[in-house]
Parts: sequence; C-alpha cells; structure tokens
Amino acid sequence: MRIAKEWVCALTLFVILAGVLSASAQRLDGDMTGEVKDPKGLLVANAKVTIISQGTGVKRQTETSEAGAFFAANLQPGLYTVDVEQPGFKKVVKPGIEVIANRLAEVSITLELGSASETVTVEAGAQLVETQTATLGQTFTDAQLRSPIIAQGGLTGNVINLAILAPGTTTQPGGVAGTGGAIGGNRPRNNSFTVDGTPA
Repeated sequence: MRIAKEWVCALTLFVILAGVLSASAQRLDGDMTGEVKDPKGLLVANAKVTIISQGTGVKRQTETSEAGAFFAANLQPGLYTVDVEQPGFKKVVKPGIEVIANRLAEVSITLELGSASETVTVEAGAQLVETQTATLGQTFTDAQLRSPIIAQGGLTGNVINLAILAPGTTTQPGGVAGTGGAIGGNRPRNNSFTVDGTPA
C-alpha cells in the first residue's frame, strides 16, 4: 500500500512539473522585426526607430543595424506605431502594427528624401510571419545543390547552411547559440528542423 502511495505521489509530481514546463513554453508577449530602406531600396543604417504602444503610450527606442534592420523583443500584445527618423529624410510614422503573443511581426519602411521636420504617415500595418503552413518553405533544385559555391565548400559543406539561400534568412555572427542562420530576425536557437514532419 505504501509503494502505491509513493507511485501516486511521484506521478502527481510529474504531471505538475510537465504542466509547468508546458506553460512556460507559451509566450505571452511578441516580437517585432523590420528593415528601413531609402528610395532606391538601399538599407539605411543607424536610423532612429521609436516603437510606441498605441494602448499605453509606452515607448521603446532602438536603431537600425549596419544591415538596416531592427528588432524589438518581448512586446506586449496590441497595436503599435513605429516612428523612423534619419537626417536627410522625412520622418516616417507607421501606425496600426499588430503584435500578437508568441508571434513575430515584420515591418518594412521606405524613407523619402526631405527635411526631418516633414512627416510621412504610412497606413499599412505589419506582416505577421506565417507559422501555420509551409508557404514560406524553400525547396532547392539539383542545379542549386551542384552550384560552384556549394560544390567548392562555400557553405562549409553543412546542408543546414543551405537555409541562408532562402528569403528572410541571414547568417549569424559567432558566439550565438543555436544551429543554422537567423530566420525572420530570430536567433538560431529558435530554429526547428524536421524530416518528414518529425523533429530532427
């Protein structure tokens, strides 16, 4: 009888711990990533980006990287306005960007030449990254796999490195945890690899 009680206690503890771990995997906040371009489509570095919650008025400031991209993590769900300022360009205001829990919102902003005192308001919101289907998947042809850059080891011979040829994927600097490139602004440790639908 005592052994049965110990098993029941152990099983109860296991169920509780499993529930806690499962709950912790569900994020209550979301992220935003974006890029800033000039009228010719060139990426703009060091542009001042202000992300403002339309519900609370809370502001978060950042700058675009050398690659013209910005990233804001752990934003509370809701609507946001993104302001972008850069000397030599008009200020751009983009309201109505929706951040959803456990999702990544992507924003693309094009600056216009002019005085910083002038403001351009863009009505369109953000594009949420599709996570439910494989519409953003990438299939590589035999010709691509046999291309000189791959055949000569330009991608270090690792098949995972082929992912950097897909849209929205870039390499990551050394020292970042995870495998593969950065997809949609996420860190490599957020990547998930599957083979025939089974986690690999």
